[in-house]
Amino acid sequence: MKYALLLALVACTQAPAAPPATCALMFGGNFSETTHAASSCPTLTDGKLAFTLESSTLGNPFAISIDLGPAPAAGTYSSETTSSWLAIAARSIGQDGACTYSAGVEVVPHGHFTLELTSIDASATTAHGTLDATLFVHAGNGTDCGAGDTESIHVEF
Repeated sequence: MKYALLLALVACTQAPAAPPATCALMFGGNFSETTHAASSCPTLTDGKLAFTLESSTLGNPFAISIDLGPAPAAGTYSSETTSSWLAIAARSIGQDGACTYSAGVEVVPHGHFTLELTSIDASATTAHGTLDATLFVHAGNGTDCGAGDTESIHVEF
């Protein structure tokens, strides 16, 4: 009986399991793709949350940077409340064609995002939450980038 009680106490005092080592990434709109990869998880440096989202469809990553300010905290951020953010990727089509996927403060049209941070650890440069973003597709002359003119991104990290 003493050993059973001791085992129960040890089981209750163990640290909780670590979060998964990969982050879920879903693209929709102009093209659809779903992946789970550690490379999709963001880093937090100097108040900026940075994502490098790999896409096998594009063959190039989406780069997303969101400035959370000097003292980032858990909570909701959006393209309407953040002064600086950028999302961009490009894909070559044939010999001379290109499709650019972009959004941000200095991009027209701006696109938009909603970021829900459930936890943040600036000392470990990590954050957890979800990101939903809409980027616009810009086709080069004579280039068919596919149906639709937007690409949506959803990341669970």
